[in-house]
Amino acid sequence: MALLVKDLLPLDMPKVRTLSPDTTVYEAIEILARIDSGALPVVEGGKVLGILSERDYTRKVALENKQSSKILVHEIMSAPVVSVTSETSVEDCLSLMNSKQIRHLPVIERTGELVGFISVLHVISALLNGERQVVSELKEYVSQTWPF
Repeated sequence: MALLVKDLLPLDMPKVRTLSPDTTVYEAIEILARIDSGALPVVEGGKVLGILSERDYTRKVALENKQSSKILVHEIMSAPVVSVTSETSVEDCLSLMNSKQIRHLPVIERTGELVGFISVLHVISALLNGERQVVSELKEYVSQTWPF
């Protein structure tokens, strides 16, 4: 049975942390540092408009020697958004991230509700844990049936 995105999300579904498009980039980077995250979705009126990542900051502000206190998030965020639903398989997430060369995916239900935000680290960890479980089950099976 395939592992799904919903299996990665907390059962109590805490509110997903987001940024406003009118937040200054400086404030956004402070928030990312405080919560130890590399990116956050940018949301307005319940709609995900884009994603702001440390990569956006590095390439569009720092390397261009711009003042982060004078630039707004919507000016440098990555858009349009590539997203998944809670029913998307973890394998499909990894494939999507690889093909689009992205590291974060908002989890948006068909109703348009943002219910999660996953990173490539969440996806890889889930896949590795699944592989470890299979290996463990195979070892158990072999140890119970050996010698034939």
